Amino acid sequence: MSFIVPKAAELDTEANMITNLLSGSYMGLISTYFAVDANTTLANCTANEAGFTGYARAALPSWSTPAIDADGAAATVATGNFTASGGGGSGNIYGYFLTNSSGSKFYGCETFLTPISAPMGVTLALELTYTVLSRY
Repeated sequence: MSFIVPKAAELDTEANMITNLLSGSYMGLISTYFAVDANTTLANCTANEAGFTGYARAALPSWSTPAIDADGAAATVATGNFTASGGGGSGNIYGYFLTNSSGSKFYGCETFLTPISAPMGVTLALELTYTVLSRY
């Protein structure tokens, strides 16, 4: 027999994660493609972190109210905003990563197969959906 986790418990878990973990998180940008797997570390991300003029990791203090998504997972959404303030050109963004406020805890990352161009003076908004789904 399988242990069943009700949707209400997934929503409660997600709400607790927002309060105690995600509301103090930061999103950083990755400027070089690398393959991400279960062994990826914060050091992998910071070694490939963006460095364009005006870049800083984006605080993610505001997350949406958790809701059950189409896959049955509790989901919440936040947006990281970045603006390159250099003199011209653009930078390529190959992904993003999530840390705690001090940058000492690593919560995960995603890399894109095709980079996103980040033109100077234009705000790049990356939306992150964080989900909780029990396995049984």
